[in-house]
Amino acid sequence: MTLHAPETAPDWDTYHQIRITQIHNRYCPDLVYDYNDPEEKQNHPRLFKVDGKIVGVIRIDLLQENEASFRWIAIDPAHVRQGLGTKMLTLAEEFVKEHGRTTIRIPATAQSLAFAHTLGYKEEPWALMPNEACMIAVSKRI
Repeated sequence: MTLHAPETAPDWDTYHQIRITQIHNRYCPDLVYDYNDPEEKQNHPRLFKVDGKIVGVIRIDLLQENEASFRWIAIDPAHVRQGLGTKMLTLAEEFVKEHGRTTIRIPATAQSLAFAHTLGYKEEPWALMPNEACMIAVSKRI
C-alpha cells in the first residue's frame, strides 16, 4: 500500500474522478468542480494505491507550523468497508509527522464523523475551517 502524488494524466483523471463521484456530487453538487484549483499545486494531493491500483484519494494541506489538514478524503466505491480508509489515513498521518506537524484537522461530514471518532479525531473548533455549512471540525494530536 502506497500514498503518493499523482504524476501522469491518468493518475490525475482518477484522482479527480474519485473526488467528483464520492465527495463533490454528494456534498456540493451546486458548485462547479475546478480541475485546475490552485490549491492542488500549493498542497499535497495523494493517491492511495493497493496492489498497484488506485483505490483512494486525499489532499494533505500543511498549514501553520504544527498543523495539517486532510481534505477531500475518499475511497473508490468498489473498495469501501474493507479497512482501506483507515490504512490511507495512517499513511497520511505518517506524512504529516515527517513534515513536523503535530495536529491534524479535518472538515468532516456528518456521515464521516463516526469513522473519524474511531481513529481518535474529536470535535473541536477550528478558526480556518472551510466555509461549507455541512462540515464538522475534528482534530487529532499525533
